[in-house]
Amino acid sequence: MTENEKLFLACLRFFFSKKYAEKELRQYLKRRYVHKIDWDLFLSLAELHGVIPLLYHSLNAVAWTNIPEGVRKRLEKAFLANLAINLFMSLEMDKVLGALAKVKVGGVPIKGVTLSEEVYPDISYRTAMDIDILIRKKDLKKAEKEMLRSGYHRPHSIGKDPFPENSQGFFFA
Repeated sequence: MTENEKLFLACLRFFFSKKYAEKELRQYLKRRYVHKIDWDLFLSLAELHGVIPLLYHSLNAVAWTNIPEGVRKRLEKAFLANLAINLFMSLEMDKVLGALAKVKVGGVPIKGVTLSEEVYPDISYRTAMDIDILIRKKDLKKAEKEMLRSGYHRPHSIGKDPFPENSQGFFFA
């Protein structure tokens, strides 16, 4: 296992079990080991797996000053951008659910920001790029009408039948 992989896994273990993993993470972040990390590869891996916020929190909690300044800045920038996206998504989800409730359409939010709010300490820990809401099939037409009335739109590529069998409803702000 490479030094990058060891540090990556130590950060994730620390996030999920601080009590048992802090010593391991501190060991990897000692000054004599930090230079062995390919930070570009480390950050690319983190981005690929959508765990930059978890790594940011772990590294920041244990040995932030041992991390090269340029890497700290990149992590912080990515963390803050993710936080802004999640705050926006959370507000947008509330707007959509409110609009649906006005026309008596129930919606169940799943994944993304909803998971962040339920599972993690706060919404900054998880990445999300969209809002997923389950709606009963019988309510789809009413939901579509309300979403369009509320200023959302469908992409042009979906076709004439907005809800063919087994389709997903796509709307954009």
